[in-house]
Amino acid sequence: MDIFTIKKNIFNTRFYFTLLLFISLNTLKAEPESPEYVRTKNWNIETVNAKTLILTADIVFFNPNKVKAKLRELDLDIYLNERVVGKLIQQDIVSIKGKSSFDIPIRIKIDLAKTEINLANVLGLFSNKKFLLDLKGYLKARVFLIPFKINIDEREEFKLQDFF
Repeated sequence: MDIFTIKKNIFNTRFYFTLLLFISLNTLKAEPESPEYVRTKNWNIETVNAKTLILTADIVFFNPNKVKAKLRELDLDIYLNERVVGKLIQQDIVSIKGKSSFDIPIRIKIDLAKTEINLANVLGLFSNKKFLLDLKGYLKARVFLIPFKINIDEREEFKLQDFF
C-alpha cells in the first residue's frame, strides 16, 4: 500500500465522520425531551379464581422527539382499593419511533393467597358500584444516550360493566 492510498483512506474516514456528526447535530437541534406517559386503556379481566386475579391493559406513551426512544424499564406497584396487591416489573421493553405514540401491553397477576383479599372480596369489589385500581411507579427511557425517568401515578375507577 502506498502513501497516496493511506492518505485517501484517512481523508474518506474523516469526511464520513464529519458528515455523520453534522447529520446527528442537525437531527437533534435541541436537547431531547422525555417520553410522556399518556394513559392506560383496554382493561380486561383475563382470569379470576380463588387464588389469582389477572388483569390486562395497555399503557400509552408518546415520544415527542424526532428520533427513537428506547423504553428500558417499567416498575409499577399495583393497588386495589388502596391496598398493595402486586408489583409489575418489565425490562428492555421496546423502542418508540420519533413523534409517535406506542401501546405497551401489560399483564398484572394478583396472587390473592398472598394478599388479604380472597375471592369473596374480589367478587364483592365487582358487585359494588365502583372499585379503584392504582398504578404507581416509573418508566426508565433513553433518547440517544440521555436517560429519563417518567413517573406514573394513575388511578382508574371501574364498574363491573367496564369489563364486559
